Amino acid sequence: MFRIITIIIVSFSSFLFAQLKDVQVSFENITPLGKRIGITDSKANGLSVRINYDIGSDLSFFINGGIQSYTIHQENAIARWDWRFWDRYDDYINITLQGPDYQSRIGVVQKMDLIPIMLGLSYSIEISNDFLLEPSVAGGVFIYTRRFYVEEYWQKYFEEIDYTFSYSYYNIAPQKKGNPIAFTTGLNARYILTDFLDLTMQLNYVQLVDTKGDLGFAYFPYNNAFNIAAGLVINY
Repeated sequence: MFRIITIIIVSFSSFLFAQLKDVQVSFENITPLGKRIGITDSKANGLSVRINYDIGSDLSFFINGGIQSYTIHQENAIARWDWRFWDRYDDYINITLQGPDYQSRIGVVQKMDLIPIMLGLSYSIEISNDFLLEPSVAGGVFIYTRRFYVEEYWQKYFEEIDYTFSYSYYNIAPQKKGNPIAFTTGLNARYILTDFLDLTMQLNYVQLVDTKGDLGFAYFPYNNAFNIAAGLVINY
């Protein structure tokens, strides 16, 4: 059985390599549109790698992956994180600040790392000898990790020596993770530089599937997004 599985994998890999058309590497800027769960602002950049396979009749099958890094701002961020430790610790802060010797300032930092894994089809339309348009559709999963921590800045005044001691530290919350389902539709414009190298510009619309409490969708920060990307294509 192992030998049969190995033969199938090797054969499939050989077929894909034989049909390999090009590899596209792009830098992305992501703009979330339908923000959720109190998100007020979210900015992201990323790097994507798309591998295209020729399947005939100007059609290509592609595998798209990469990494996206988000900075997130959210209303009532600490309360929305449902952080049990902070529910108890907040009482300690309030009691401490009742004394005249302490002052504090609390800030929050929220990040998200996202790995999209998408499979799709594209169709190549030749506009001129050196310019192509490629509409595409794809579906897959968004594997994400949301990170959250509180920056605490404290001061304590020592009256007997007339000195204020300042200190700060991070309180790191448990991460939130998930892999919601997503679909994309897009348009890729390619300008042919040489036989081996093209320039590319992509526009993509992303739609998440509302799976309620499943697959981590409940903690995902947006319903849909608009991506713009630019990069290079290495032809094979």
